[in-house]
Amino acid sequence: MKWRGIGIGFLASFVLSACLKEEQYSKAEIQARMDEVLNQKLLDFRLNAIRRCREDMMLEATAIADSMLIQESFLNRDTLTRPPKPIRPGDPIPEVKSLPDTVKLKPFFDRRKKGKVQRDTLIKKQIGFMDI
Repeated sequence: MKWRGIGIGFLASFVLSACLKEEQYSKAEIQARMDEVLNQKLLDFRLNAIRRCREDMMLEATAIADSMLIQESFLNRDTLTRPPKPIRPGDPIPEVKSLPDTVKLKPFFDRRKKGKVQRDTLIKKQIGFMDI
């Protein structure tokens, strides 16, 4: 089994060396093939550089667009309905300042003028109490 693997390796190296002799190709053909391979590698390098550049550009543009959207939503948020922060236990309770009341209280309806108070006739008309 060991000799069989060595024989196959020897045969493969003999076939490859026979096929790839330098004498089969002229120097111009070798140079042309080298130029072709070099041009292909340069083209691949340029395409990869352009692809990487596009990916970097898209990542940066996405970050800028995201930050603009976040900033706009931050500026347009509604803060009127936000509840106040709760007081933590152990924190001093803030003093509530009140303004002095300068308006004297008086009754909304004067009970002495009970007969003179006009009531809404439209509701009575809809219910059917009054015929006008």
